[in-house]
Amino acid sequence: MAPPRVFCVRRSKPQLILPETEMSRDVKQVSDIDDQGSLRVQVAVLMVYKNNQEMGWLDPVEVIKIGLGKALVLYHPLAGRVIEGQNKKLVVMCFDDKGVWFVPAKANVGLEELGVESLQPPCPHLNKLLQHVPGSDGITDCPILHIQVTRFTCGGFVLAIRFNHTMIDSQGLVQFLNAVYELGHGGATAPSILPVWERDILNARPTPRISCTHTEFEESDESKTAVFHGKSVDVEKLLKNLRWIFGEKLLFDMFMIKRSFTFGSRELQAIKDQCPENCTTFEALTACLWKCRTAALRPHPNATMRLTFVVNVRERLQGGIYRLDPGYYDNAFVSVAAVTTAELLCTRPVGYAAELIREAKNSVN
Repeated sequence: MAPPRVFCVRRSKPQLILPETEMSRDVKQVSDIDDQGSLRVQVAVLMVYKNNQEMGWLDPVEVIKIGLGKALVLYHPLAGRVIEGQNKKLVVMCFDDKGVWFVPAKANVGLEELGVESLQPPCPHLNKLLQHVPGSDGITDCPILHIQVTRFTCGGFVLAIRFNHTMIDSQGLVQFLNAVYELGHGGATAPSILPVWERDILNARPTPRISCTHTEFEESDESKTAVFHGKSVDVEKLLKNLRWIFGEKLLFDMFMIKRSFTFGSRELQAIKDQCPENCTTFEALTACLWKCRTAALRPHPNATMRLTFVVNVRERLQGGIYRLDPGYYDNAFVSVAAVTTAELLCTRPVGYAAELIREAKNSVN
């Protein structure tokens, strides 16, 4: 038998995709939610598409390029550059000669040869499917969107995107990509959802007023002590000594193992059967992971265990004073935390953790 082919990707010359029509230069303020330090990151996304006979002779590279040029007219801040303004506040400079980074590419195999498992996170082919642009590691003074479209021999393709999280969240990205499709292939003259900026709606008051307890920002003690063989261990002191001996990266490689787990309908139903009625998939699965992680860490029974997650506020603001337009494509979520002790989390059923998660979600108003 012939040995399997080595997976190779041949990239064409990178291009800057500009808005189809010339745009006026402008400076836009981001919201206070955008400005958080935790969002000053680049996020990579891989979208895999099998061959679609209905697409016929259409080239996905050309369809996406055309759609990008049209969509960026409406989403022109995404073609700009983020910079730090006064007091390190982020602003967006909207130029008419900038754009998004676009790379067409071709693979030497079909998707079936590569295998679905190899495309699951952590994907070992990420560096081939998404080109790293020198000088764009940060979130300022570089393209907000990096896109690579890799065509496979079977007719399928992978759409790889790296986006600046200070400018857009996952729901906003989906909205933008739908506009790219509708304008590039759907024959529409305007997308079904028109984008709006309105980022001042999610700014803090001129004089901030704390009106509730924000446990999500409190320091956690879960990593300070752990129990091994019946003895309490000062984890912080131990890790400090190990970092000095082995270094941060080697220490991480020694103690952290990356694995990808897929939960199908049977596994999810088995977890939901242990949870309250009408429990969502997010509540059930997150409760299970929280409980398992805590058991693996072996913290002190009285240690405070805090699970922090984000809640989308778009629908929650529809009936209020600060209504968000359906076309709002910015970060529109807040962090909340479910809190309990390690002993309660480990000894009680999964449903207990699911209830805490639901209560934390419902606290957002």
